[in-house]
Amino acid sequence: MKFCHSLNLFFIQKRRINHNSFHITTPIFYVNSVPHIGHIYSALLADALFRWNLMRCGNSPNQPSPPNFHFSTGTDEHGKKIQDAANAKGLPPRDHCDVVSSMFMNVFKKFGIKYTRFTRTTSPEHIEAVNHFWNLLDKRGHIFKRSYEGWYSSVDECFYDDYEVIDHTTTNGEQTKTKSLVSKISEENYAFDLSRFYEQIRNWANQPGVIYQSHLISYIDDFMSKDSAAQISISRPISRCSWGIPVPNDNSQTIYVWFDALVNYLTAVGYPKQIASWPPTIQILGIDIFKFHAIYWPAFLLAADLPLPKKLLVHGHWLSGRRKMSKSLGNVFCPLKTAEITSVDGLRYFLLKQIPYEHGDFTLEKAVTLINAYLVNDLGNLLQRSLNPRLNPSKHYPIRTDTNELLAHFDDEMSKATAKQLIEKLETLPEIATEHYDNQNIHRVLDLLVELVQLANLLFQQYEPWKIINAQKKVDSILFITYETVRLTAIYLQPVTPDFADRLLSILGIPHTDRGLEFACFMCSRKDSGTISLEKNEAVFPRIVLNK
Repeated sequence: MKFCHSLNLFFIQKRRINHNSFHITTPIFYVNSVPHIGHIYSALLADALFRWNLMRCGNSPNQPSPPNFHFSTGTDEHGKKIQDAANAKGLPPRDHCDVVSSMFMNVFKKFGIKYTRFTRTTSPEHIEAVNHFWNLLDKRGHIFKRSYEGWYSSVDECFYDDYEVIDHTTTNGEQTKTKSLVSKISEENYAFDLSRFYEQIRNWANQPGVIYQSHLISYIDDFMSKDSAAQISISRPISRCSWGIPVPNDNSQTIYVWFDALVNYLTAVGYPKQIASWPPTIQILGIDIFKFHAIYWPAFLLAADLPLPKKLLVHGHWLSGRRKMSKSLGNVFCPLKTAEITSVDGLRYFLLKQIPYEHGDFTLEKAVTLINAYLVNDLGNLLQRSLNPRLNPSKHYPIRTDTNELLAHFDDEMSKATAKQLIEKLETLPEIATEHYDNQNIHRVLDLLVELVQLANLLFQQYEPWKIINAQKKVDSILFITYETVRLTAIYLQPVTPDFADRLLSILGIPHTDRGLEFACFMCSRKDSGTISLEKNEAVFPRIVLNK
């Protein structure tokens, strides 16, 4: 097994060379309302991938992030919707933004989101970045003033063309996809011509891996086929939207909220001064803002002569009971209140277990069922019963160094076959899990870990160690395979459920120095066998009981 360990070290170290920096972003979240499940999902995707890439470079969970690792998030605090939300509460817009932005920070702190930069669009640094970016594009001849008439949605804060509006009269209508009400507006504002960059955007979007879901490229082509969509308004009259950044040298206009918001990604890395990292490795966003990130944003960057993001990871909406979350339906879930029932790591696990490019469906019953099934029943109970003092009176972590010697203690063919199958899966786990994490398929890593733990439970049941407690060497063999399964599972759970993974590894007596990927190998040589530690009658992961 020394060969296996050496191969695993080579595999990890080889990948580290290509992963000595990482830059991930979430969209900045609009502060017209409080944080909900959809917000925390975007942040959790970024957090898990950030934690994984920190592990890939040898960084332990307790260490600060290296300077070449960046994870930015924040709050979008300008626009008509926020102006209206503040007025409805009788607050100045800035006070409203302070309250809601702090809510996002509190939620992220509770869920252990390891961001390195939280950007607020009302901050002086961001306003400076937006002004500089605007002036740069203006100097290069990309910004011009014009009179414009179109369908405007105050909810979506953007204009729509005739083909995007249904059931309309001469003055009012409804947007086809968002179903938001629109009104015909005629005004003078500043504009930007996207079509100058269509060919470059197409070439970028069609590069392998740039758009996580390749079928979305057809949306880009469809958008570009509409001539009327090419020129977009990037300012609003201050008479209609006063809560925004004034256009440089024209106080009659405020900068369009999406132009303002997209620049946050540059603000987060020090623009317009010394840029710490660019372009982002991955930008995470919801499907509803794909247009702004896949067409507007690359066009702005190309106009500024800046490199484009390496990848857009676009996730679906979160529904509840297969219905869109809505306050009127009473199916909007507050992450903090939900976590009081599920636990933080329980909710992290449930959300990240979902397939990101499909719409998620959240109900409390569904979340509790999944958490109880795997974290409590499969994983928690497997470790719990293997810690029984009758099986392991000395509370030690057995050490084995030879697979054949280990398998020799399995007398019957059924348990031996299961043990062989489990060991083979544990030995291939590092390569397969790494590939899934590197391809942002977190759900596939979790599926793989579920399969391992269920197989370990089957083996434990087949072997029936409680019937041979006088044959300690045989008991130690099943304990060793069980503990190795839990140890490796916990190592690969660290990006997803960091606190629960820490608890599992601490129960097994695994020191913090031995929790990195270089130790993610079956029968990995370690200095100390470790001392098992779990208080009597203490649950590894407490069962969740819903009050009916």
